[in-house]
Amino acid sequence: MIDGTTRTLEADELPAGTGDAFATRTGFDPRRLTTPYQYFSVTPQRVQAWREADELAGRDLMRDGAWLLAD
Repeated sequence: MIDGTTRTLEADELPAGTGDAFATRTGFDPRRLTTPYQYFSVTPQRVQAWREADELAGRDLMRDGAWLLAD
């Protein structure tokens, strides 16, 4: 789960290479659509990950925008 702030981007606002990377990774290039498509930029503030209830403790990977994991 990712909590953060978002902003919408139009295709012409994407950083260089981002649209190509998205299309390569997903096999879908929304820039070729005839209908408008929005991209979202997320600045994470909190990141959590878990698979099962026994992993709930220690599930925070980022808090207040700072990674909690040791290198």
